[in-house]
This record gives sequence, C-alpha cells and structure tokens, in this order.
Amino acid sequence: MLAPNVTLGYPFKPHTVDESYFTWALLSELFPVSFPGVNTGRDDVLVSIDRESLLKRIETYFDANISNDEMKRIAPNIMQETSTFQGRKNRDYLIKRGFKPENLVRYSYRPFDLRWVYWESETNLLDRKRSEYFPQIFEGNLCIVASQQNRREFNPPFVPKQLASMHIIERGTLLFPLYLKTNKQNLFDEGETTQPNTSELAANYLKNVSADAPDLFFHALAILHSTAYRTEHASALRQNFPRIPLPQRAELLQSSAELGKRIAALLDTETPVANVTAGKLDAPFASIGALAHSEGLQLQAEDFEITAGWGHAGKGGVTMPGRGKLIERDYTPIEIEALTKTAERLGLTPEETRETLGATTCDVYLNGSAYWRNVPRNVWEYTIGGYQVIKKWLSYRESELLKRPLNLAEANEARDTARRICGILLSASELDANYLTAKTTNAVTNDDL
Repeated sequence: MLAPNVTLGYPFKPHTVDESYFTWALLSELFPVSFPGVNTGRDDVLVSIDRESLLKRIETYFDANISNDEMKRIAPNIMQETSTFQGRKNRDYLIKRGFKPENLVRYSYRPFDLRWVYWESETNLLDRKRSEYFPQIFEGNLCIVASQQNRREFNPPFVPKQLASMHIIERGTLLFPLYLKTNKQNLFDEGETTQPNTSELAANYLKNVSADAPDLFFHALAILHSTAYRTEHASALRQNFPRIPLPQRAELLQSSAELGKRIAALLDTETPVANVTAGKLDAPFASIGALAHSEGLQLQAEDFEITAGWGHAGKGGVTMPGRGKLIERDYTPIEIEALTKTAERLGLTPEETRETLGATTCDVYLNGSAYWRNVPRNVWEYTIGGYQVIKKWLSYRESELLKRPLNLAEANEARDTARRICGILLSASELDANYLTAKTTNAVTNDDL
C-alpha cells in the first residue's frame, strides 16, 4: 500500500528520500530573497551571441531615420501591436530618450552559454525585465539557480554572475543571490548598501559556527552538486526547493565552501581555472577536447564553420537540435595513459576514473573534417536542467543560424567547457564524501536554530 509523504505534497509514486532530509533548512529559508530571471519575448532582436551584431540591431532600432513601417519589415516581432505590447509607442519613446550603450550587458542564456542582451527598464520592450533583479548584478555577486518544482529530475545548479534568463535551466527558475544591494533607507544612510542575502535562521547558524555568508553559499553549492545527495533525495528534490544539511563545526563548513568555490569557478566560463583551463594542465585535461583535422592537416579559420547538423531553425525561430556528427570510440593508448595519471593524482583506481568519465570517448565534429578530439562519453552527456550542455551549445551555433564560422576563441570555449565538465565529474567522490560528512556529523536542524 502506498503511503504518501505529506511533506512531499502527496506524490503518487513511491518516494526516494531520507527522512532526516526534512529536518534541514530549505535553500529559500537560508537565502530568503530570490528573483526570477529575464524573459525578453524578443530574443531575435534583443539577444545575440555577438556583441557587435546586437549593437548593430539596436542602433538600427534607435535610428530615427528609419520609419516604424520600415522597422516592422526589418524586425516584425519588436513592432507588434497587442494588448500588452505597443511596438510603435515603445519605439517612439525610446528614440526620443536615446540609445544607452551601457544597457548592452552579458547574459547567461543557458548553462555555459554566455551571450549579450539589450536590457531596457523604461518600457516593456522586454516582456519580463525584472527591474528588481538587475541591480543585483555586480562584481563579486553570484546566484544559485533553483526551482521550487522540477519537471525533470533535479540537476546540479548553475551559478551565474551575469544577468540570467528566466529559462536558464527550468521553467519557474529563481535566482538566489549571495548578496543584496539595497537603496538607502533614511537620511542617515549614504547611497546603496550591500548585505548578505541571509535569513535570521542562517545568521544565527553562522554566528554559532563563527562563519560568514560566502561559507554558507558555497557550502550549499557543494552539497547540491553531490550525486549521492541528489540520488538519496530524488523525489523531494522534484517537489520543493532543496534542503541543505548544515555541519556544526566551522572547519567542516569552510572546507565544504572551498569545494563549492572550486565548482563555481568550473561553472564560470569567464574565470580561468588553474590546471584545468589555464597554466600547466593536470591529467587528463590537456588531452580533452583538442581541435583536430580528420586528415591531420593544419586547421584554418574556415574550418571552424559548424555544418555537421547540430541545429536548425524551427517554427517561430526556435532552435531545434539535430543529430550532428559524433564518433564514439575507445580511448587511445595516450588517452588511457592520461586517465591512469588522473587516477593516481586523485587517489582513484583506473576503473573508477573510467566509470566517472565514461567507458568510451567521443570525437565531436564541427563539419566534415574539423572536430574536438576525446570528449569522454559522460562529459558529452552532462546535463543541467535537462539540457545536454555541449550539444545545446553547438545547436545554436550551426552555420545556418550563426551566419558565420566560429572564431578561434569560441572553438576553444567549447574545448574548455568539456574540460570544465570533466573537472566537475572528477570531483564527484570528493563532493559525495563532503555531503556524507555534512549529513552525519551532527548536522544542525531547524529546531536547533
């Protein structure tokens, strides 16, 4: 007989969850303020992979010499007239006010897919501009992305430092910032103030263990990236925000936070990671994702065009994924040697390393000749929010959509994304051990606080 767990909202399937889970604080109870992400409703005009092409589009939109009728022919979506959006009225107002180049900002569109957006606060040019969220994007601030309910299984969270899309991982996504920037509250305050986004419960905990908000934030990130944590509490994680076990000793919290900081750096495409994407690379990173030519030739700029069929334009301009060209194969002796060195460095067996990264590897083709060599199977299949990260990135950059080849920096970005994911996967045993420690070493409960 099925006995539904009230805390899980009466799910009709048997649940997978450890009962101690419900004594831990929800992410939303620790970091009480959260924001939904931005939704432009007009990505075709307001979002771009290239800053220069976006700048050209926006300058055209603000050009008073181009009539509204002509603009409608150029970009019909941004000149629509509906009950909620008046294209002509918006444009007339914005042209009179003038173009603001500073509103061209970095935009975390999907995990590991960083773009540009034109953000505008004074009209409803964006469907969901999130004026209350925009000021929270500043140097040193990060957000943990989480959903209260997940349509798919719970995936480890992304942590953007840039303005983020509402659909970055899941419908209904919220962003929980580490810090909050607020305006002055009275005549005695001077300008804006920055304070941790922590609840009274979290503040009490941090005071008890003599730690600070970043320790708690990065500890939470490390816990949420543990496979053991996500497996043990799979059902609960689909029904509500995740709950976080809090260790009672400062040194345990801080060591967990250091692990979380490493994961955050690996997730951030703009932060070089020593020994993974920068400097002298550890094994196996130097052998992962290197660009190669199928005939052993030197690659030229034109070889970076993606024509292997990874994506195409669907109805309404939505990018649809394609099959592409992927060759799955065994590791070469040199690649096996790199995996063996990796196992020795991490204190794992070669079998454990292969199990973590994949029993086989893949060559991922841009076109008929150029490819990224040695992308281990589990790196290729790595998902966040249901998105297969590398495949999704490729689908948006198919030549018919991007209208140009990749440049070398972009081709290396894909390589480095594979290396970053590899680094996350190779942290799995450390992440699981960290979670087990937090869970079993007198974890603090809500009643304790």
